[in-house]
Amino acid sequence: MEGLLKTKLFAPAARHSLVARHSLLEKLNAGLANGIPLTLVCAPAGFGKTTLVGDWVARTGIPFAWLTLDEGDNDPVRFWRYVDAMFQMIDKRLGEGLRPALFSLQPPAIRQVLTGLVNDIVERNMPFIVVLEDYHLIDHADIHENVNFLLDHLPPGAYLVVTTRSDPPLHLARRRGRAQVSEIRAADLRFSLDETVDFINETMRLGMSLADIAALERRTEGWIAGLQMAALSLQDESDPHAFVMAFSGDDRHIADYLIEEVLQRQPLDFQRFLLQTSILTRLSAPLCDAVTGRGDSRAILNTLERTNLFILPLDNRREWFRYHQLFAQLLQKRLLDTEGDEAKVNALKRAASQWYAENNHIVEAVEIALAIKDYDQACTLIERSNALLFMGAELNMLRKWATMIPASIVATRPRLNVMAAWANHATGHPDQAEVFVQLLEYAAGVRVEDFLGTFPAARGLTPIQRSALLEGTVIRTRMAVDSLELDRAFTLANLALPHLVPTPDESHAFNLPEHLHCVELFNLGLVHKFRDDLDRAVDVLGMAVAEAKQIPNPHIIALGLGHLGETQIAQGELKAAQKTFEQAQEESKNFPPRSSAFWGMSSTGLGNIAYERNDLANAEICLLEGVELGKLWSSWECLLPGMTGLARLHAARGEWDRAYSALEDLLEWGALNALLIRPAVEAARAGVQLRQGNLSAAIKWAKSVHRAEIGRNKLQWIQDALLAARIDLAQGNNAQAESLLQTLLPETDRCNRFCLEAQCLQALLFDVTHRPKEAVATLQAVLERAEPKGYVRLFVDEGEKMQGLLTRTGRETPARAGYVSKLLAAFSVTFTPDQKPAQAGLVEPLTERELEVLNYIAQGLSNPEIAKRLFLSPNTLKAHSQNIFSKLNVHNRVEATNRARELGLV
Repeated sequence: MEGLLKTKLFAPAARHSLVARHSLLEKLNAGLANGIPLTLVCAPAGFGKTTLVGDWVARTGIPFAWLTLDEGDNDPVRFWRYVDAMFQMIDKRLGEGLRPALFSLQPPAIRQVLTGLVNDIVERNMPFIVVLEDYHLIDHADIHENVNFLLDHLPPGAYLVVTTRSDPPLHLARRRGRAQVSEIRAADLRFSLDETVDFINETMRLGMSLADIAALERRTEGWIAGLQMAALSLQDESDPHAFVMAFSGDDRHIADYLIEEVLQRQPLDFQRFLLQTSILTRLSAPLCDAVTGRGDSRAILNTLERTNLFILPLDNRREWFRYHQLFAQLLQKRLLDTEGDEAKVNALKRAASQWYAENNHIVEAVEIALAIKDYDQACTLIERSNALLFMGAELNMLRKWATMIPASIVATRPRLNVMAAWANHATGHPDQAEVFVQLLEYAAGVRVEDFLGTFPAARGLTPIQRSALLEGTVIRTRMAVDSLELDRAFTLANLALPHLVPTPDESHAFNLPEHLHCVELFNLGLVHKFRDDLDRAVDVLGMAVAEAKQIPNPHIIALGLGHLGETQIAQGELKAAQKTFEQAQEESKNFPPRSSAFWGMSSTGLGNIAYERNDLANAEICLLEGVELGKLWSSWECLLPGMTGLARLHAARGEWDRAYSALEDLLEWGALNALLIRPAVEAARAGVQLRQGNLSAAIKWAKSVHRAEIGRNKLQWIQDALLAARIDLAQGNNAQAESLLQTLLPETDRCNRFCLEAQCLQALLFDVTHRPKEAVATLQAVLERAEPKGYVRLFVDEGEKMQGLLTRTGRETPARAGYVSKLLAAFSVTFTPDQKPAQAGLVEPLTERELEVLNYIAQGLSNPEIAKRLFLSPNTLKAHSQNIFSKLNVHNRVEATNRARELGLV
């Protein structure tokens, strides 16, 4: 729950001497008994909604959780983070595997998160109640839409209670028609005469006559807050009858009258405290001291609670409180009236902002500063919190703040411009990132390219402007890389790099952030990688990593080593790549856990190496670890190799649905980087279709590829061309395949992994075109180069035709007999297209989930490890295991493994 205000998750503390609301409690209980998923408690302020629901959930004996909403929760990401925290109060495992998505730098796929949450609720199979208080403060259409989705899919036993002042857009008409909503309205909540008598004479002990109570009940129409404020005034009233007779008017007049009567009966010191602290949505003694300038707030808060002066405790330790919302609004109006100057009220709010800032509640501090239009304070707070905001995944919040500050002010804050540009780039809004870079240029009166190209243009700029302009160049370089504008990225990087290293020459003293040079070096390394200049990429990425270690910058260390390892894989240097990824994992130990989502690149890299070596069990473990980390920030660097790797692995096992699912997930997670992600996903999908035997679908993809056009991403073009040649061979278009391979082979001279793959296809081409000698000779050359690297899937993934050619080549190549035998053995445990695990001999087949559990049992994983991997509770896993043993007619894990192997299930 890091970064969330925990007091929002506290249910209202138990209240003594409550008026019993038996009929309402029975109505609420009936909703549970009838399995109605939504309970709506809708009434204006002061009708006792919170008190009623708080009393009821405490009585039910069913696990419950509470979330008090405020206007700041209209940010969908923030809203669902709090909802996730609320579900954790029920069971920490609910949504556990999906939590990284909500705290990623990229906007999460909320519908996918909610689907996983619903599945977790089904798995837990436990009744619970969750309460959303003050839902009327939510007006974001996306939030309403997804709350509707959650309601539509809640399983039996899960109940949502919504308290609100107005009807929410939750498809109420449809739910009423289907008896899916239980409603309590203002008419239900109003105190009856009997309840008013109970409240006035039993709870407040005023001893009034029945006639006077009835008159008061008529005048207030059972409005509980009005009755409560009237009762407070009546405590010191010598003539209750006269008071009641004078008690009339509309709600505004009643409120004005009561605020004067109640406040004037308090000591002047208390009155001032109430007015000054009314600006706070939540109160604690230290915060109140800071706002009021006094030191006895703790004693005053205790007195206010003891006298029931419209203050509600938010925790059992009585450290945090809040005023009744209506009371707070009345106090705020009175404060403005008495001060007569909004500036004085804003001074109180400014003090609150300062206290929040000093106590590391940056979000609250900035929100208050922005609300009072103290933009200098807001900018200063944001700039000081650079690391906290970026490491805390609050980039969407940073984006929102930047739009709330007038552009004329933002233009005067170069540091804020840079932060906003990075935040927009990282969250997939490159156009907005460019706006902030342009704002930098406008304020400085110089374009980045001119600033870099002719140094005299830097004269007259402050050091911080110079630094920000240089960082703007680095941002532009990275955006150019991600959009595959590699020539522009190359030019920008080479223009910027000479200026990113401060020298004794005063003209270069730009007051630079020390990380910029290694970031731009990394950008340049990516340019070389995408251009297929792999040797140069290795050199430049290595330099970037070395510099990043000196700072240290965990993001560039993780990214640099990740891309370096991937480049080495493309070079065919599996051992060097493995060493690089292992180095990254060691480096990660020098930083706090999950200091950067980019550490996931080392796991996906090791997973893909394990796959190449046919170690599928370890490959899956590593790939899943990398993908999990990548989802923290929706990092394409982790998700692209991780999820395409999982798709290949599932296809190798014949798990076609899971292969396609991995690719669809990648499209959803990588939507903000579609230029890089979509071509890779479409090619990977076509590869799975070809292996499955769906040749027509693969051909459709091949026709859409521009084979002769290398394009901006040469590595992707090479992989596409290899797949297109493979599809040509599958169709029998041998001449077309040969022409493509002849074009392709010279282009792979710097990426040995793809060169080996192209030569494998060439050997198969020679074989099917009746050139056996060329086929064997070509494959012999591949074997000679592949054996020292440990490649297995390079051959196995080509299927039965490669198996036959390997058998013949092995007979003619005694020096490679051991390696060929190892490869042929790998074919024997690999699914061919259209082949699925057989369940012949079983009376009842295993479900897909049971097959997953069985596979992990066969790998020797413990029950806790399996439960964690599949996000299952221990009881659910136990049930799956018992079903497996029953269906296989065995009694333990060893027997289950042996039987599964006999049946070809693992």
